Amino acid sequence: MQAQLKECSVRSCALDMLKSSDGWKYEWFRRTQTTSEVQIRDQQNRDIRVSQGGIYSCRGTRGNPVYYTGISDDVTIEKTFSNKVVVKQQPNWPQIFRGETITLTCEVSGWKYYWYRDENSSEPLTTQDAVFHSNGQISVSQEGLYRCRGGRGNPVYYTEDSQSVRIDHRGAANEQTLNRDEDQQQVYSSLLHGDRCVYETVRRCENTENGPAEGDYTNVTSVFQLEVINRTTVYIPRSANTKEALCELISELPNSHSNGLFIITGDFNHANRKEATTNGDCTNLEEYTSSVTSYIRKCIDDVTYSRDIIIRTNQKAWMTAEVRDLLRIQDSAFRAGDKGALGTARAKLSQTIKAAKRAHGRKIRSHFQDSGAVLTIEPSWSSYFIGESVTFKCNMNVGRDTDWYYKIKKDGREYVGYRENKDYTIKFSSADHSGEYQCSGTWKGTHNRKNSNTVSVTVLDRPRATLTAGTTIIPVGGSVTLTCSVQSSDGWKYEWFRRTQTTSEVQIRDQQNRDIRVSQGGIYSCRGTRGNPVYYTGINDDVTIEITFSNKVVVKQRPNWPQIFRGETITLTCEVQEGGETTEWEYEWRGPRTPPQWTHNNDVTFRVSESSSGDYMCKSRRRDDSYSSTEWSEAFTLSASSKPTATITADRTTIPVGGSVTLTCSVQGSAGWTYDWFRQVPDSREVAINTNTLQNFISVSDEGIYRCRGRRGNPVFFTNLSKVYHIQKTLSNRAFVTLQQNWTQIFSGEMITIKCEIQGGENTEWQHEWRTTSSKTPPTHSEYNISSASFSYNGQYWCKGRRDLFFSTAWSDAFTLKVSNKPRPTITAERRTIPAGGNATLSCSVGSYNEWKYFWFRRASVFSEIQVIRNDEPDQMITVTQGGIYYCKGGRGNPVFFTEDSDPSTIEKRVSNKAVVSLEPSWPLIFSGEKITVRCQISLGGSTEWEYEWSKPDSSTVMANNAYLNLNASVISSGSYRCMGKNKQELYAVTEWSDVITLTVSGNRPKASISADSRVFLEGDTVTLTCSVTPSTTGWSYYWYRGKKTSEPLTMAEVVLHSNGQIGVSQEGDYWCRGGRGNPVYYTDYSDVISIKKTVRNRPAVTLHPNWPEVYRGETITLKCEIPGGDTEWDYEWATSSSHQPPNQNEYKINSFSTSHYGHYWCKGRMRSTQQNSTMWSASFELKIVYERHPVLTVSPSWLSPGASVTLNCEVEHPSAGWSFYWYKLIKQESGMYHPYHYDPYDFYSRYRHWIHDNRINRLYKYELLPGSISGTAQDSYIIHGQTHTAGYVCRAGRGDPEYHTDHSQPKFVWSADLNSAASLTVSPNRVQHFIYDSVSLNCSGNSSQWRVMTFTQDGYLRELQECGNWGIMTESTCNIDHLLYQDAVSWCESESGQFSNGINITAPYTDVILVSPVHPVNEGDSVALGCKLRTGNVNSTVAFYKNGKLIQNDDREKLNIPAVSKSDEGFYKCDYSGHESPESWMSVKGSRSSLSVSLITGLVSGISLILLLSLLLCCWHKKSKGALCIRPAQSQETSQAAATVQTMSQDENQQQIYSSLLHGDMNVYESCRPSENTGGRTDDYRNISLQLRSVEQRRKRDDPEETSDYHNVDPNSATGP
Repeated sequence: MQAQLKECSVRSCALDMLKSSDGWKYEWFRRTQTTSEVQIRDQQNRDIRVSQGGIYSCRGTRGNPVYYTGISDDVTIEKTFSNKVVVKQQPNWPQIFRGETITLTCEVSGWKYYWYRDENSSEPLTTQDAVFHSNGQISVSQEGLYRCRGGRGNPVYYTEDSQSVRIDHRGAANEQTLNRDEDQQQVYSSLLHGDRCVYETVRRCENTENGPAEGDYTNVTSVFQLEVINRTTVYIPRSANTKEALCELISELPNSHSNGLFIITGDFNHANRKEATTNGDCTNLEEYTSSVTSYIRKCIDDVTYSRDIIIRTNQKAWMTAEVRDLLRIQDSAFRAGDKGALGTARAKLSQTIKAAKRAHGRKIRSHFQDSGAVLTIEPSWSSYFIGESVTFKCNMNVGRDTDWYYKIKKDGREYVGYRENKDYTIKFSSADHSGEYQCSGTWKGTHNRKNSNTVSVTVLDRPRATLTAGTTIIPVGGSVTLTCSVQSSDGWKYEWFRRTQTTSEVQIRDQQNRDIRVSQGGIYSCRGTRGNPVYYTGINDDVTIEITFSNKVVVKQRPNWPQIFRGETITLTCEVQEGGETTEWEYEWRGPRTPPQWTHNNDVTFRVSESSSGDYMCKSRRRDDSYSSTEWSEAFTLSASSKPTATITADRTTIPVGGSVTLTCSVQGSAGWTYDWFRQVPDSREVAINTNTLQNFISVSDEGIYRCRGRRGNPVFFTNLSKVYHIQKTLSNRAFVTLQQNWTQIFSGEMITIKCEIQGGENTEWQHEWRTTSSKTPPTHSEYNISSASFSYNGQYWCKGRRDLFFSTAWSDAFTLKVSNKPRPTITAERRTIPAGGNATLSCSVGSYNEWKYFWFRRASVFSEIQVIRNDEPDQMITVTQGGIYYCKGGRGNPVFFTEDSDPSTIEKRVSNKAVVSLEPSWPLIFSGEKITVRCQISLGGSTEWEYEWSKPDSSTVMANNAYLNLNASVISSGSYRCMGKNKQELYAVTEWSDVITLTVSGNRPKASISADSRVFLEGDTVTLTCSVTPSTTGWSYYWYRGKKTSEPLTMAEVVLHSNGQIGVSQEGDYWCRGGRGNPVYYTDYSDVISIKKTVRNRPAVTLHPNWPEVYRGETITLKCEIPGGDTEWDYEWATSSSHQPPNQNEYKINSFSTSHYGHYWCKGRMRSTQQNSTMWSASFELKIVYERHPVLTVSPSWLSPGASVTLNCEVEHPSAGWSFYWYKLIKQESGMYHPYHYDPYDFYSRYRHWIHDNRINRLYKYELLPGSISGTAQDSYIIHGQTHTAGYVCRAGRGDPEYHTDHSQPKFVWSADLNSAASLTVSPNRVQHFIYDSVSLNCSGNSSQWRVMTFTQDGYLRELQECGNWGIMTESTCNIDHLLYQDAVSWCESESGQFSNGINITAPYTDVILVSPVHPVNEGDSVALGCKLRTGNVNSTVAFYKNGKLIQNDDREKLNIPAVSKSDEGFYKCDYSGHESPESWMSVKGSRSSLSVSLITGLVSGISLILLLSLLLCCWHKKSKGALCIRPAQSQETSQAAATVQTMSQDENQQQIYSSLLHGDMNVYESCRPSENTGGRTDDYRNISLQLRSVEQRRKRDDPEETSDYHNVDPNSATGP
């Protein structure tokens, strides 16, 4: 339902649905453009009167609770100010001519004025349209209709528009003639808007019988001017309707202007009558003027004559433009004296004038014939009623009214004959006067007739007025609107009447409107009036209006019970509040059981029935005023409920010994009750209990059947009786629940019996009742036998005995039965190993219970039969002298219930044989990569076949059939080895462990060192070269080389062998050497190259110091001129192709080497004593410059493992050339800081390659020296202990004095996969693999509000460090990637304070299938589900899952579920769906820390000093090799401390450690790990591990210095390395 707001002079709110519905009140609301909507208080009527402008709406309300209609549409009400807006003209000339400028002024005080031109214009004038002089004044030069209005306030409030003023341009002052044939409508329109119009009136003379002839016309000009005090001027033309138009115009003027109205009349000149041919009286202008003036004076009482206006004509009526042109030609000919031209002009002028007159005559005749007669009726109603009078007016519209005879026709027949008066008045006496009326006129003295239009007249019976009221009840302080109407007619005014039952009817004065508002009660009537004389309608039926008192009426109920039941008697009272106590009232009721008429009683009493339910309302009125009443009270709702039933409850159902029970009776949801009680015992009638009926409870101590009922009211109303309640009495006998088996704990599967025993009731026949919290139902007899206990029997058990219906014992105390899982005995042994000739004692126990007997068993081996060694004995202990696998179990009860078997206990028996471990070869120091055999020998072993158990440095024990271990030595091979033997025939007969033998393995491949007793020798001499291996160890043989690096070792025919490691050579050239030992031969790294030059006697040689193979720009070097030959003193001379000339000294020091020093150098010597004696020039020495290169930083591991240290390696060309190394950590760059990148201007490639990336690094990070590297380190490696979080590092190198530094290396990162609270990174979707172009979100969290997300990407050879903004959108702490593009990446978060989060791997392969696997390491014991996901569609067929290349699941399950993850589940996983295979992903498992460190510390505690010393020596002697294959595994902290630059791994290295390193993306080179065919070990230990080899030389290429970010370079399916 929607309320509608009707816009009338009085606001009215009506409902557009349910027109006949009533009971509505109304809420009114108002708002403006600047204020919010508020409700109009104290206005609930349908009609309200408002005096404020604004936007109004309403809605209807009725009922309780209140129901609301929808809000009506808005209606905007504007308020008109009383200010009168006046337009004034300056200067105030009565006539304006074209070209003049005038000013129009709009006068309203306090306003801004808006000007408009033309009626339809809505846009105000601008400065382009008028000249604005001041507020309210403008000057205009364009003609048009002007108006104005005022506005003020914000938003602007506008006044009504002013009256309009027309501004016309006039030519000359005498151009004032408007032709008679202009449209009459236009004429009257001009009249209303104040135009100055001049009309020509043309009349035909009376004595012209044959119609108008040429020249028989008189030009008459007449003007009437009506001037109003506000300067408004109206000009009235002479016409048949001049009087009526003038009077109508005057009546429409404001009343305030009546006294200021001026009528101006004057003389009218007759035109020149030269061409007139008749002497008739054409026009009596004075008489006409006089009649007009009289008529005006009749309309307006106070008219003052002002002045005359004389207007002279300037042309004949028939004058045309052609006649004027001929007149000018004639005049010119006359002035020129040209008689011929004058005659021609006169002849032509005469013809033209005759033609113009004839045309003018035709025009007049046409006008006479076309101007039709008009019949009008006054008053002009749409219909007429019997008894009304009307006047027919017949206007011919030509000549004067007295020039015609008139007659009236009805329905085509003559109704009134010819008469001279054009008006005819008739009073309708019956409906027969209805018809079609027409008048006709005949020009006096002629036969010219004119017929008017036809007018339809309808005459009806006398009407009766109809009175309607919006509502017949006047609200408090309000009023109602009454409407009086007469059907199908108009022009009515209304008379209103009021009476009461005690007063006669009187007319309501000053009320003639159709709608009136009344605020008094009474009987109202009305009638309509119209016309002159007045015509009255019949009076309407009466309408009774009542007024509402402000007193509030309330319906109250007695008794005031909240719930009433059918059959009760109640009284409803109508109370008038707020001062109504002293007034005599009568009452009216509405409701199902109330009187239909007014009554003096204010209450009604009735017995409630089903029909009594409903709403009751009342209102009252004064007994002396039947038209004033209160409003209806709010509805009182009576709901008659069915007869209630009492409810009886008890605090207990059984009376305890010597006690009582309290019974309570209640009637729900009601009040005012008293209660009756009843008791019955077996074999007797029910009797009432005498008690206090006002209480709803009683205490009883006797057994029986009880019930109650409620009563209330007068007459008494009873409820239904309650249900019966049985009260029992408790006997003094006591019941107990006991367990027949006296066991303290019951186990699943045992047979037990629960009993109910009653004390003192042995001679009584009892019925037993059980109660339990278990899920089982006990029997009704005294014993409860349970054949096989289970968990469903767990709970509490009670019982009691019943003697008869009303007597029983109390419930026993609760007996708790708890069934436990089947127990498993615990077996303990005083020792696990039986010494030779001794024994061991074993003990078996099942908790602390004594009821058990024990059974003992033994196996000689895992696969041997079980031997029963003791059966069904209570003794828990047994003594054994044999080795084997022992276990036990317990038993009790009948039949016997057995426990589970105990866990096995293995007992070994020692034999007297001794195991000894030895090394082959027995070198004191072994280098990584050498082959070595650890052998186990058992003394006095005889022909016994043994199995061997080894204890290795990684704390693992290995069973082997062979007595030796072949090792490919690596750092982790270092440590203690021992062995023991097991008799194959009796596996639990073993030897003691052997003594420990320690194997020391250096992680650095040793490097040979070469030296010479001289680098320059004379022809015929020899030079001695010495080759040695550092550190110095035994067993080396030496291999010598000369010339190119691809040459074969020198033979003995090419050198002189002095000793092992020393040779003599007599050929110049570049020499180097290396050592080798073992079978197969293990080679050291090559030594540095040494150049040996041969010279003639005294021939100098140019040498470089330091003897670096390459010199970098900016370094300090010295060139020396060396001359062999003893102690001769020399003067030196140099020659060079460079741009710098060395001094004449034996040394040339270059402090900053640059490209200008590049070139060849020669020198020679001249003896000081004899200057004529000089040496020859030395051989050319070429000095080359090497442009600066970045060192290459590698980290191991790249991903942190628990407890592992991080090893940094900084590689430079020629590492033996005296470098020191500096180590830095990346720190988040502060705003504004920047480290510029220095590049060689001549090295365009270096500049181009590194500039963008390095500048990005410098913008993001700054460098901080690591502890201990302020002065540099001699080692090219640096170990960081305890690293737990993600971090970035760089390095650089320096050498020489003063020290020359390289640029910083590219940064390398060490990532942690573990989440931490300070900074952590998560990915959504939470998986490693994503489809290309997927949307991915990276979210940072931790102790920061600002974050940035960094990503290290690798896609083929493109490796780059980028921020989120380069490939995603960073929003607060989240990086959103709409289209994932890179294939492999590691991402991490960096906080505002510089904290780094964990790193995560993200892979986006170009595949249609990916593996869904966890991003973060999984905790050992957690459940994991690996899934297979398709780019499009769902998985609906077989899915295969692989681990390390081996099929582990192949069925229709979409996921691979691992309920409890362990370390053995770690590895590479992939899935296959319909031949489409996903890439592999590594799943890492976080378990307990490897026991490797604990084992090493325990095994090496006595030799820790030696280990540390050896580590220092290795670091000092370490040299990088060239072209070697190396492996960098993730190392433990202890191993890393022992050898900082370890880069190899043995074949038998722990598989888990390898995969852990692979998971975290180390850039390492791995050797394919496969078991040796002759080891006899398990063939499947490493079968699925195949790692890709990579050459260190490849890593050293300057165009690819980065490391990989993940394990994408690992191919588990390849059988061997490349």
